[in-house]
Amino acid sequence: MKKLSKETAFNLRTGFGTLVSNQSCIEAGKSLPWWIAIIIGLIATFIPVIPVMTNISRTNGDSFINGTYNYSFDKNATIANVLMNNEGIEFTVGEDHYLTYTKNGEVQTPSRGDTLLASYTNQISKQYDIRAYWLTDFEDKTVNDFYKEITSVKYVLGTTTPRQDSDPEGTKYYIPNYLFYYKEGNGLYLAKVDSDAAASRFTGDFINVPAGTKLVNRMLTVTGKDIPTDINKIDSVYIEGVFNNYKDFYNESYLDIKSKSLVYSTFIYWGIYLGLTLFLGLLIFLLTRGKRNFNNYLKWWQCLSIAGWASFTPGVLAMILGFLMTNYAIMFFILLMGVRTMWLSMKQLSPNYQAQR
Repeated sequence: MKKLSKETAFNLRTGFGTLVSNQSCIEAGKSLPWWIAIIIGLIATFIPVIPVMTNISRTNGDSFINGTYNYSFDKNATIANVLMNNEGIEFTVGEDHYLTYTKNGEVQTPSRGDTLLASYTNQISKQYDIRAYWLTDFEDKTVNDFYKEITSVKYVLGTTTPRQDSDPEGTKYYIPNYLFYYKEGNGLYLAKVDSDAAASRFTGDFINVPAGTKLVNRMLTVTGKDIPTDINKIDSVYIEGVFNNYKDFYNESYLDIKSKSLVYSTFIYWGIYLGLTLFLGLLIFLLTRGKRNFNNYLKWWQCLSIAGWASFTPGVLAMILGFLMTNYAIMFFILLMGVRTMWLSMKQLSPNYQAQR
């Protein structure tokens, strides 16, 4: 078997040594080809993004209503759609994948931006359980403005009375569930029970919803069941069927947003990690400029190479930790890369440090 040359052995030892040794990162940055450091840096800054990508790809539209608790969304959404159907209200997805609002077959052009379509008051709690709205841009307000206005209104607990400044101190409030429909999309505001805090918010579009779909009819169509006209005759089997229809619809409605979010998030975080690595490389260059620092001969591109080589281990560790603790996935690479660079700068590249050879 042919023996490795000293140069090849040095390159392999130094390259693999960068996984655990800061001194090897310095040697690799000084001695190994710059293009290898670029490849290592690109890979190292991409792999911490993988947990973020995975988390986004696993999120579907039904995730917003299919948690441990759905806060009676299944029942309330069924009631709201039955009430709208009784009023002849329908929403049709056009060939352009925009929504048309009709009532008894006639296209509606509301004279205001927030049109109440259905409202259900629970006879036991005396509170609004759900309210449905059609939103449209009107005068100087946008759909988003109307959405914020509606969901910011708090009601006195046990009533349908909006909050007033004159309410006694200690008065408790709640926010009901909301369904929103507008030309470009649809929304959901799911509130916690007897609370003014949101449990879930959803926004979707109709890009992947088949043209010609009539939303109210689609939601209320359950195999083996007639569409009820009396909300008191809605049973649990029918509620489950409508709930499943909503899950399918929300999955379609969220698909385009999910795809865009995946692409944007991938490149944004990859760009942030790349920028951080370049910044830390330049920081190494600045920290070694002192006259007493025996590393002041390092060129700027060598310092960038050192940072590139040093980034691989933080990248791998950040990926592993990102899968274990998804809520903090975006922070791990920043922390680990920052710690390794600072340690390298204060120890191996310090004016007082004698490299062990």
